[in-house]
Amino acid sequence: MIHRRPAKRRRGRRFTARDECEPVQLGYAGMMLIFGLRTVIHRLGVLTLVCRNCGNQAAQVLSRRVTKFSLFFIPLFPVRTKYGMQCTFCGASYDISKDEASRLAAH
Repeated sequence: MIHRRPAKRRRGRRFTARDECEPVQLGYAGMMLIFGLRTVIHRLGVLTLVCRNCGNQAAQVLSRRVTKFSLFFIPLFPVRTKYGMQCTFCGASYDISKDEASRLAAH
């Protein structure tokens, strides 16, 4: 990237329009780095259970949410993993432990 700065006046010489600016080369222009987090939801199964929120016996969706660190839109490694259930009747969702999710997925 080239920036221009005003030229110095030299003694005994006229200042012309061509001498107004002289190019200055910057050392390091920089590098663009694109990173972020992306969450993917995996459905593990659908179970018929009593909801904790509404108390109705309805289908409960068991899911695993995996958040991964990505660099240049390529997922590299998982940052966190959470398990949850969502009631299809009232729409309430709540987190559950990994042990409880594996026990429910085995049914």
